[in-house]
Amino acid sequence: KMLTDICFKFALESLKKCMLMEPKESIFFSPNLIYQNLMCVYFAANGDIENSLRQILYIPDNISKNDFELRYKSECDQLCYRINGPSYICKTYSLFYINDIHILRQKAFELFMSGHQIIKNTKFDHDTGNTINFINAVVKSVTQGCIRNLLPPKSIDSNTDVLLIKSIYLEGQLNFDSDIESDNSNCKNTNNDRNFKNIFGKSEQLNAYITELPLDQNNISVFFLNPLHYLECDENCSVKNDTVIQLIERLLTEEGCQILRKLLDDGVQKQSYIFPTFEFEQDMRICELLEMLGVRDLTPFGSEEVDLSGFTFQSNVKLGNAVHRVNIKMQGDSIIAAASNALFTNNFWRHFRIKCIMDVPFPCICLIYDRSRRNILFCGVLFSKVDESRVADTSECKIRKHTLV
Repeated sequence: KMLTDICFKFALESLKKCMLMEPKESIFFSPNLIYQNLMCVYFAANGDIENSLRQILYIPDNISKNDFELRYKSECDQLCYRINGPSYICKTYSLFYINDIHILRQKAFELFMSGHQIIKNTKFDHDTGNTINFINAVVKSVTQGCIRNLLPPKSIDSNTDVLLIKSIYLEGQLNFDSDIESDNSNCKNTNNDRNFKNIFGKSEQLNAYITELPLDQNNISVFFLNPLHYLECDENCSVKNDTVIQLIERLLTEEGCQILRKLLDDGVQKQSYIFPTFEFEQDMRICELLEMLGVRDLTPFGSEEVDLSGFTFQSNVKLGNAVHRVNIKMQGDSIIAAASNALFTNNFWRHFRIKCIMDVPFPCICLIYDRSRRNILFCGVLFSKVDESRVADTSECKIRKHTLV
């Protein structure tokens, strides 16, 4: 379907932009959430911001805005949903609050009123502390405690016009077809090193190894992509990291994107291989990503007001700040992944970033893919640690233990 196709392109482009922001540093995020938030703003926007969003959302030139809205209504369950399997759960949730001085049009309710999306007017000037606590409690509940205190005190005040939050939570058991094997020929052995016989393949076109770890029923899988020659780089972490950057560039070509999509949809063959386990919590530099994508007006670097008259009867609505937090835990035979993304009015409050730099035995690209809906839920790059001094300029760094499974 068109919506998932363009969201797929956005995910890979955003991954590339993140790599430009944080070269050779591990990063993880949910392109699904960012895309949905930007699409929501696009439906409401008019003027320059509408044109900019149309480009970065990969909306085809031959599709009018009205037609795209109709497509969204018919395909929105590809992005916003709740699914339960025998041993996994995946759910999304959306909350769109707008100051009650801005009267919402009926169109806004028609687009976003569903079981997993809530849109309504509210009074931000009334007991902002309780409003923040309520929103944080909702996010914490949706993400099963993985995302806490997304909005710190004073992030909302009487001047707040808009608060748009989307969250996703995934938990499941990985489905291994074989027993554990003791084969550590490709990596240094530690007391915790183990090998699973899992799904593994090789793509000559992408020049990469592809490892697939499916959840039960194979609807959702975790994929690791490694350059073919990374094992030949010995102990030179910098060279290994460079090969991952080159792999990302190949994925972003038209041919590379098509090959990757087919691999994710079809799956790969079974062989024996190793994969990293890790815990990772991070606040990504979402405002810088938005600026690099071309929507500066949604960040503190842009103008104070944007035209959202598509949703309200007043044209000027203040945005200008954002936060995106992710929490991933992959250990043994299970995975828990959660993320929340918020766009809201800038009040010159600066949040403290949680940032994680970790070491993995081999750098790789990681994609968490919903095959049933052809959607990249999470993506990131895990790098080998080169210099611990790069931890500087963070308010909190959580370096997690990692092993080979």
